[in-house]
Amino acid sequence: MFDNSDSRFPTGHGEVILHRTIGQKKDEYSLDKKSASKAPQSRVSGLYVSPKRELLDFTVDHISHERQGPRDAKRGKINELLEYIGSHLEELEEEKEELEEF
Repeated sequence: MFDNSDSRFPTGHGEVILHRTIGQKKDEYSLDKKSASKAPQSRVSGLYVSPKRELLDFTVDHISHERQGPRDAKRGKINELLEYIGSHLEELEEEKEELEEF
């Protein structure tokens, strides 16, 4: 699955699934499990023959987008937990003060 937020491939989706079929007499691509027209096939072919640095940048960008979602979710859970601990700590401090006065 690849990021398609720039609409490089005309699927109407933010991500696309690319599949390449290579045989003795055919070399075809499909986008989101549908046979791709010649224009998207040439764009995909362009990725395969692009300079290594460009392909590396594309791959790294894709991986970073994949990992960003789970990372944000974990960060959110950690922040919620920290807020809970902070509020509970305040309650314990108040109880401590009351016990010391008693």
